[in-house]
Amino acid sequence: MKIATVMIAALILCTAPAIGADYSSRSSGPEGVYEGPYSDPLAPFNEKMFSFNLQLNNHVLRPVAIGYARIIPKSARRSVSRFFDNVSFIPRPARVVRSVAVPGSFHDS
Repeated sequence: MKIATVMIAALILCTAPAIGADYSSRSSGPEGVYEGPYSDPLAPFNEKMFSFNLQLNNHVLRPVAIGYARIIPKSARRSVSRFFDNVSFIPRPARVVRSVAVPGSFHDS
């Protein structure tokens, strides 16, 4: 009971300053810097890419993942997962070349 009372008191004390605050006059940055419309030159490309990724996910990747999970036994899926976990421990060729080419940097690889 005492813990609940302390929690409620802490919640009230934390939210009390924000209850009557007027945030409408605050700007998100220095005066005049963020005024006007936001312009993103890559917005059309980003929208098309997002739409493509969403459609790919909904129509290809999700059905393949659901089918994979239904068809392949759990032990086989676990083996595939372990295989890729083990492959991730193999150093990338760039790290190996860098460690050989630059003496003393093998600890970074």
